[in-house]
Amino acid sequence: MKVHHLLLFILLASSCVKKEKPDSSVSQMPDSPDFRKAEYFNDSTNHKDSAFYYFNNVTENSKDSLLVAMAFAYMSMIQNEAGDYYGIQESALAGIQLLSFNRPEHLYCLASLYNMLGRSNVGLGEYDEAIRHYKTAMSYQPYEGYKNSYRNNIAVALREKGDYAAALKAFAEIQPAADESNTDKARRITNTASLRWKATRNFNPVPELQQALQIRKEAADKLGTTASYNHLADFYRENNRDSAFFYASAMYEESMETGNTEDRLDALRKLTSVAPVAEARRYFEAYELLNDSVQAARNAAKNQFAVIRFESEKNRAENLLLQEDNAQKKLQLFTQRIISVSIGLAALLITVLAIWWSRRKKHEQEQKAKALIKENQLKLSQKIHDTVANGLYRMMSEMEHNENIDKEKLLDRIEEMYERSRDISYDPADSTADPGDRIDKILTSFATDQTKVSVVGNQRDVWENVSSGVVKELEQVVQELAVNMKKHSGARHVVFHFSRSQDRIHLLYKDDGNGFKANFQKGNGLTSTENRIIKIGGETTFTPDTANGAEIKIVVPTNLK
Repeated sequence: MKVHHLLLFILLASSCVKKEKPDSSVSQMPDSPDFRKAEYFNDSTNHKDSAFYYFNNVTENSKDSLLVAMAFAYMSMIQNEAGDYYGIQESALAGIQLLSFNRPEHLYCLASLYNMLGRSNVGLGEYDEAIRHYKTAMSYQPYEGYKNSYRNNIAVALREKGDYAAALKAFAEIQPAADESNTDKARRITNTASLRWKATRNFNPVPELQQALQIRKEAADKLGTTASYNHLADFYRENNRDSAFFYASAMYEESMETGNTEDRLDALRKLTSVAPVAEARRYFEAYELLNDSVQAARNAAKNQFAVIRFESEKNRAENLLLQEDNAQKKLQLFTQRIISVSIGLAALLITVLAIWWSRRKKHEQEQKAKALIKENQLKLSQKIHDTVANGLYRMMSEMEHNENIDKEKLLDRIEEMYERSRDISYDPADSTADPGDRIDKILTSFATDQTKVSVVGNQRDVWENVSSGVVKELEQVVQELAVNMKKHSGARHVVFHFSRSQDRIHLLYKDDGNGFKANFQKGNGLTSTENRIIKIGGETTFTPDTANGAEIKIVVPTNLK
């Protein structure tokens, strides 16, 4: 894009006369036919809707974020002329989101967009927000020559807010440029005099206002002359209605020449209050007629802007649907080709899968066979451990601590172990004896003068309707815990506490022995115990580093699933 695009943009956004040389990176911006058309129509007062249309096209089609943000800035200016203050905010915020304050080439546009936000806030009566946005705009503006425009806007916002003292101070802080034009000088004199009068009602601003009026007449500044008449009419309205009527009439005549509708409306508004009674009604009717026309034009412009955006969105949606339809057709053609290739590959794939499946099934069968052999070996090892090792340990314990052992009973038990070991590969029939009695018998055989074994809660109702498989495993678990206690704990008191809650049996083992260290490793016995509990769907909890001995909590279901 050519450099003059941004120069014109900055001039419009900042309302400055003096230009400073922009960054050279601006010349690297891409050219855009839509942007050039929009600029062309924007220069014409009667074709703002066409300018808005082409700027909107830029925002829809361009991939250059700075160019799109500039288009949004121009759109906000067009909306400002139409009094579409909410539309200004929508466009300005959309542009701001595309820019970064870390990129120097974006700073001009950021400053202008925030300036337009401030303009919209003033139009909506949000003066504090306007001042905040003007200050933000000034912080982004890289050229000092343009900042006076934002300082002027801040002062205007303070004046519209009614804070005349603060506005006067803000205007006083604006340093006139070394090459200040007569137009700028007249504006500065007018603003200062008018604010001093509003801030201090006994001040007479007429000499300064007349001085500024004369400067503007000599410079042929029609808009400035209208502003001077406006201020003079405001001053005389309170103390000299004839003079007020004179300057309001002059303001009206000047606004007719400039074609500025806002000035014309303001002049008619003044004339309705200061004109002679016989003429006031005529001015009022003219004001009403013009105001209705202006409002209708503004509403039409707002609606036109909304229609442009709606049609743009609609066209984009239709294009997306068309693209989707084309994509679907291409996908169908592609699918047909894929199908023809897939049919050729299907037979080969099925053959490969059949071979793979056959080998996989064979491998799975081999693995299952190995796992079954390993499981049977584990069961056989466990039975040997339960039947022979633990049984022998129980007899050894009784012989060690009972000097008057009954040899006949001992021989019977040895014979029983012999018979069980001969048929160890088969599951023995379930004993019909009461489970509680069998467990009591197991545990009392481990009681000695040095170790007291207490059994709590081992009553008939605990074992009621408990499956034989669970009972069998718990008997082996109890025996394994007792053996482990005897070998390793060094305990003097041991407690086996049984309880039941609905379909769960709870076993709490506690002793006052050595306990478990925080990093203890379970031996074969405790590992076997834990595996048994897991096999029947139970849980085992070992409490490590217990100061008063070991503690094991076991919970198992009453029936195997």
